[in-house]
Amino acid sequence: MHRVLSLVLIGLACSCASTSHSAQAGDAPKAKQSEAREKRDSGDEEWKIQQAEVELDIARIEVEMKIARAERKVADARTGLEKAKRDLDAGLAEMKTSSASEQLGLDRSKNNVDESKMELDELIAMYEADEFATTTKELVVQRGRKRLEFAQRGLDIAKQEFEQFTSVQLPEKRRKLEEAVADAEFDLKMAERDLEVARMESRLEIGRKERALAKLREGDGEDSQ
Repeated sequence: MHRVLSLVLIGLACSCASTSHSAQAGDAPKAKQSEAREKRDSGDEEWKIQQAEVELDIARIEVEMKIARAERKVADARTGLEKAKRDLDAGLAEMKTSSASEQLGLDRSKNNVDESKMELDELIAMYEADEFATTTKELVVQRGRKRLEFAQRGLDIAKQEFEQFTSVQLPEKRRKLEEAVADAEFDLKMAERDLEVARMESRLEIGRKERALAKLREGDGEDSQ
């Protein structure tokens, strides 16, 4: 009886030992899988942080390029405005000289008419007292009348040209020069606004990238703890 009881106890002890060994053997692969999963997750987080760092560096370079281009446009627009103003000043000075030249031409034409009239009057007065130089008188007076006629026609043309110059050409040229200045001022204003917008957008973009990177780093730090 005692022998039978001993055999039963030995059998139970072996069974318990076998069960404990089997449980330990089953837990080992699970532990390895969990460790591998943790390493993989840690590697993914590290890769995400590195990617975010690279994206931040790229964003900073792109921001520098964007702002540099916007600043260049402002500088070009400012140069364009300065040139437009110089062109306006030069154009006004040229118009003043041209106007004086046109006025001089008109005055000369008027003077030619006056001189031709005086010469004709002198010729007529001179030959009126001469009763014998009829043919000569007619030829001389005729030439005098022709000179007066040509002078008058020249004066009429000069008046038309002066009117065209002062009422059409000068205002049109001035208008174009002033419009060029106004356009240049507008371009400069828009370029300055674009630069301002570029700077604000750049700050927002860099801020988003920096916050995203900070969150990844915080998450990685919490996981490592």
